[in-house]
Amino acid sequence: MSADAEREGLRRAVRLVMLLNLGYFGVEFAVALAIGSVSLLAEPAPHRFSGDSCHGSAKVCSRSG
Repeated sequence: MSADAEREGLRRAVRLVMLLNLGYFGVEFAVALAIGSVSLLAEPAPHRFSGDSCHGSAKVCSRSG
């Protein structure tokens, strides 16, 4: 596999993971609104957009750049 093909594969994987992560955030947020849970509203954002999610994405992006 060429380096360009490998980078493109990693980029596709990162995009997919980020979209799935965003989708799960949307579902979690919608459920929290539907059941009126302040705890669920407060909890997903920090975990989705910081911490392990971003660290993992940054590592893969840095390898695919």
